[in-house]
Amino acid sequence: MTNHKYRIAFYKFNTEQKKLGVNVFDMDELRPSLNEGPVFREAFITTYFICGGIERLTVNGHTREVSRGDVICTLPGEIWEWTGDTHLEGYCVIFEKGFITDFFRDECFLNRFQYLRPDRPTPFMRPNDELLQRVLRLLRDMLHEQHSRCSLDNKSHIMRAQLYELLMLLARAVPVGDDMSPMNANPINRHINYFVQLVDNHFREEHGVEYYARQMAVSSNYLNKIVHLIYGMSTKAYINDKLLKEACQQLIYTHKSLKEIALMLCFEDVPYFVRFFSKNKGMSPIKYRESMQEKI
Repeated sequence: MTNHKYRIAFYKFNTEQKKLGVNVFDMDELRPSLNEGPVFREAFITTYFICGGIERLTVNGHTREVSRGDVICTLPGEIWEWTGDTHLEGYCVIFEKGFITDFFRDECFLNRFQYLRPDRPTPFMRPNDELLQRVLRLLRDMLHEQHSRCSLDNKSHIMRAQLYELLMLLARAVPVGDDMSPMNANPINRHINYFVQLVDNHFREEHGVEYYARQMAVSSNYLNKIVHLIYGMSTKAYINDKLLKEACQQLIYTHKSLKEIALMLCFEDVPYFVRFFSKNKGMSPIKYRESMQEKI
């Protein structure tokens, strides 16, 4: 894969689709966008369900010849390589993380699904025939609901429930590896998987990029390059995002004081924690806690 900036996947959503939070497409609708260029970076959580055709494609260094029954699930920032003239048939489900996590009031909700974790060994899955038929029926129901004349609010609730069912069904599918190499053989994937694990284990006490680079025996520049390639953000931004999410969880679901949260997350003092939170969230920790309590 060449190392240059990739175009962001561009989906031509209409006004209602933009507001809905989840959209289902027949791949014929997306074909013009997909064929605009053979390489692009995904912008949403996107899952393709292949119903016809045979084609070799690559997602984040994982290459597989997909055909009927294959499911490909990718996360924002991940890079696709198509033929540039795809003839695959099937469905595509695109949704924003907040559409489901905000409802469950759990930023980590999607981490319950192994196939939606950044450290998963493969983006490819294959349901058995019975499961595939059930998934396809659900996709057709979602398409029908999406094009119904119900109010946007009503439609949104129904499709959120359908999306939750779809996520649960996909958890029963079997992960399948690459055609070209065993799972996790790609060096970038190995490094990224190790980085994600390190951050999950140490982000509370280790905020600096150098710590993770040192643990991985790579340079900070190289680590930043691969994190940006996979997630579209710097290493520091990834670490800060973990800190911010944990701080939000503590503010919403506990009665800990700012001092206790700052101490737990190893900030040097409360004012530093407040500046960090306000800069990244656009409001003070106290304002955030009050606004979330009102919603709950």
